[in-house]
Amino acid sequence: MVGGILVGQLLPQLFQAIGRMEVAHVNLPVGVLIWVMIIPMLIKIDFGAMTQVRSQWRGIGVTLFVNWLVKPFSMAFLGLIFIRHVFASWLPADQLHSYIAGLILLAAAPCTAMVFVWSQLCKGDPYFTLSQVALNDSIMIVAFAPLVALLLGLSAITVPWDTLIISVGLYIVIPVILAQLLRRHLLARGEAHFRQAVAHLGPYSISALLATLVLLFAFQGQAIVKEPLVIAMLAVPILIQVFFNSGLAYLLNRRLGVAHCVAGPSSLTGASNFFELAVATAISLFGFYSGAALATVVGVLIKVPVMLFVVWIGLGVAMAATLYDPVFAVITRDFPGSFRTKITLITLVAGFASTVFIPLTQLLVDRLQWRGALLALAGFNLAICLPIHVFAIGRDAPREDNRDYKASLKAINAAATSRALRTPTFWALAVCFTAYYATFAALTFHLVPLMAERRVLPALILTTMAVIGPAQVLARVLWFTLGRNVRPSIVGVIVTAALPASVVVLMCAGTSSVLLIVFAIIYGGANGMMTILRGTIVQDVMWTEGYGAVSGLLSMPSNVAKGIAPVSAAAIWTAGGNYVPVEWTVLLVSLVSAVAFIFAIRVTLGKKFGEHQANFE
Repeated sequence: MVGGILVGQLLPQLFQAIGRMEVAHVNLPVGVLIWVMIIPMLIKIDFGAMTQVRSQWRGIGVTLFVNWLVKPFSMAFLGLIFIRHVFASWLPADQLHSYIAGLILLAAAPCTAMVFVWSQLCKGDPYFTLSQVALNDSIMIVAFAPLVALLLGLSAITVPWDTLIISVGLYIVIPVILAQLLRRHLLARGEAHFRQAVAHLGPYSISALLATLVLLFAFQGQAIVKEPLVIAMLAVPILIQVFFNSGLAYLLNRRLGVAHCVAGPSSLTGASNFFELAVATAISLFGFYSGAALATVVGVLIKVPVMLFVVWIGLGVAMAATLYDPVFAVITRDFPGSFRTKITLITLVAGFASTVFIPLTQLLVDRLQWRGALLALAGFNLAICLPIHVFAIGRDAPREDNRDYKASLKAINAAATSRALRTPTFWALAVCFTAYYATFAALTFHLVPLMAERRVLPALILTTMAVIGPAQVLARVLWFTLGRNVRPSIVGVIVTAALPASVVVLMCAGTSSVLLIVFAIIYGGANGMMTILRGTIVQDVMWTEGYGAVSGLLSMPSNVAKGIAPVSAAAIWTAGGNYVPVEWTVLLVSLVSAVAFIFAIRVTLGKKFGEHQANFE
């Protein structure tokens, strides 16, 4: 993108000449590049997969509803609201209709190729993804032109039917036919030959994509450089459309009882666009330098980072439903008399996860590359974790008064969170955990460059990092064997004091191997015990009713801090020029964590002492 803008500014006459290479309003270089780009992608699509539509009819139904009945019309509506009204006074008046047309073209073309990438990232079902792409492409052949014409007409934009039909034929019908003929020819020579040919064509497709982006940003570079505010305003309806449609599709799928592996790719298809088709059609209908072409280019500009953001939201939702916090809530509810021991045992076993899976993941990446590694890890989850959840944990026994039970549970959770928000102990623990995890996240992400800045030998850096994981496990073993009868509030004082102590050791360590190993042991041990402390301290100093709701509320600011802290540490390093200011900041924040925990314990002890005195009197 940057390269295209620079080349366009340096060689404007060359790109003007390329822009004039047209036949029937179709730019020949762009047309050739788009064919080279999308035909290898379309070869992968098996239209025979549409026979699997019946088995996933709910997910397919949501995909079609969002892609063809919600997304195009919602984008037209957003375009009218923002382009013709909200931002109209800041945009060129002669381009308003063209901007809206570009937004409509983006929304009317469902994504074809990148859906497979999004599906892999969100651990989606590949067979569902293939069937929905095949069905969407089949519909697009006949529905794209009428839908675009309808929405352009509703937006009072003149529809050049001949150019629109030519665009559909050139960029949808002919590529689909050629791709399927080539697919049959390759498959006739064997599956292995087909896979080899697809892999061989892949680089050509990517090269054509990059060349197309260079051309597009070269043609629109002047507009992007001179009018960045226009780009920002065009991005607003696109961003709203992405998050609205992906959220709607995911919620509808889950409401219909569809699993995440189907709901994920369904929602991402609803959010993404076949930008190659949109860009080519915009150029054919309105020209290279039109507002429509610029609007579709803005879609390209923000599509990948926004879609990755949506993917990570989905992964975050899945993690929030399966990691420590929900596990602690289930254990506390089901084993009220022995939850401490069981939470300690679970975290002890889980402590081996990083020890095992960090080298295993690296091995998978080396052997299978990152996509294959993700699929293998997803397979581990499906083969190991899913059966354990289904058969070992199971579901709650059916209740005759299920509706009343859920209502009472909701009331208990609401009362518990309301009570927590009025309790100083809760706020002190919130400050403690937030400061602790901010410190831990900042140090974890910056520990390697911090030691490298001190010129610590690479072998010693690797050794220091390798000690942290086993130290976590060792600390949990000690708690499980020696400290199982010790109250979490007492262990918590040691844990929260150990973190600033480890930071002091790190600050004094320099390049000393002994001190760096001591730091890693204290630092890893503190984090290992903090996981158990987080799962048991609420019951110890507060109450067990509505534990899941209170614990989730307590985790929210610390989760935010874990995301912000590494970036903040990087900003401090940039401002200071080295890691010394970062170390002092981390030490200060870790001391805040320790003081907040001691305050929480003192408040609790003071309250219990007052209640004891009242009972004695």
